[in-house]
Amino acid sequence: MKITNIIPEQAAQFRELRLQALRSNPEAFSASYETFARQSLDAVKERIQTLDDNFVLGAFDGERLAGMAGFVREASPKLRHKGNIWGMYVDSAYRGQRVAFQLLEELIRRAGMLEGLRQILLGVTASNTAARKLYDRMGFTVYGVEPAALQYNDMYYDMELMVLHLPKKEERLS
Repeated sequence: MKITNIIPEQAAQFRELRLQALRSNPEAFSASYETFARQSLDAVKERIQTLDDNFVLGAFDGERLAGMAGFVREASPKLRHKGNIWGMYVDSAYRGQRVAFQLLEELIRRAGMLEGLRQILLGVTASNTAARKLYDRMGFTVYGVEPAALQYNDMYYDMELMVLHLPKKEERLS
């Protein structure tokens, strides 16, 4: 499995996998299938464009996109010490093969190289035990719960808010 940035030329693959994620696990994402399905391929290309502090990683099995995870750093000067993981998903055919672990490990490594970044945040649906176990194993801790954070088909889902504290740069070098 090769973990690398998803580039605009791979937007169609990203779009397909994102739609699969939103269709198969609607309770796990704040985005909706219907809204994302209406986005043009150009809008998708813009979303996955790698910028200095924002990127989308893909796990590739040859040419096939098997998984993805996005990272976005806060833009405000007072919030730039924080970044957020979004859109983490692995195709069901690749689950149980450490793909999610590899994606998250590389995302943390890359984010950890960003000057001044001290925290990586994410939200996970409280009922998603597999994702929660992965995040726990990677060192994330729960700092709060948002009750009824997501609503889908007349059901409400609590969101666990998790953080990974990164060491200061001088601590990383020792």
